[in-house]
Amino acid sequence: MRSKLRSRYGRTGLLVVPVLILAVAVPAVAQPVATTSASLSKTVKKALGLSQAASKRSAMAIQIARSTQKQAGPQGMPGERGQIGPKGDTGLQGLPGVSGLQIASNQTAEDSTDSKSLSVDCPAGKRVFGGGASIAGSQDPNVGANIAIGSSGPFVDDINQVLPSETSWRVEAHEHAATAEGWHLVVYAICGSTT
Repeated sequence: MRSKLRSRYGRTGLLVVPVLILAVAVPAVAQPVATTSASLSKTVKKALGLSQAASKRSAMAIQIARSTQKQAGPQGMPGERGQIGPKGDTGLQGLPGVSGLQIASNQTAEDSTDSKSLSVDCPAGKRVFGGGASIAGSQDPNVGANIAIGSSGPFVDDINQVLPSETSWRVEAHEHAATAEGWHLVVYAICGSTT
């Protein structure tokens, strides 16, 4: 029978067997590959699903964090007052101060005398700190334009300008342009006490 097959099919008969074997073998190999691909596809889909769910949870967490930002609570009750600290050292004695300031004044008679002088004393117990003077006339308010003040200060003597006991202010004035108008000299002394 083999010889008949050989003669009938010749070499073709030999080729039929391998082809059949291949046809049978291919499904056997292809089946595991198809199964592995389907399993891999399911795994990938599952991983994508988990990633998307995690992404959604992360977005929700961010929204919750933004909506619940820290807000200032109500102000608390004031705390108890602390204890008074120890008394500090006594400071150095300051410089003498001035108190009880007042202005003492006096004026000369009003006439046309060409030179006048006047001293003003401070009240008892007070010292002179400054002074000044003014020229006035009852008939001519501008009479002072013809009169100059020669000296003004705590002097006893106009010529020698001897300092007094620091309790009076003296002024001397004279006409630099002769005038028949009457005028008077007013002297002011600024007085006070020192401590």
